[in-house]
Amino acid sequence: MNAKEKKPNIDCPRCEGFIPNNQTPGYYIGALSRADNKTEICSECGNEEAMEDWNYKFVTPVNHWPVVSERKDERADFEFKMIVKTEFPQYHSFNHTDDAV
Repeated sequence: MNAKEKKPNIDCPRCEGFIPNNQTPGYYIGALSRADNKTEICSECGNEEAMEDWNYKFVTPVNHWPVVSERKDERADFEFKMIVKTEFPQYHSFNHTDDAV
């Protein structure tokens, strides 16, 4: 598999959410972690690391990942909706209510 065929990583190792975010997984690249200057992380984790670095002159080291984050729950919700949408298209509308008049 060459570089053009390589599948992009869409899993953030820092928060276990999607890269670049949970709304558009895999749509564009994420941020480069300040912890090791080589690991791609999601945009929100990139912002959090930047704020840690600015405020405390310190970022959460890689060996303390994953950090506690609600993005993991958002990812699970997104994955559930995608499964329902693809496997059960008749039920994919999550915005409807049963209180139809």
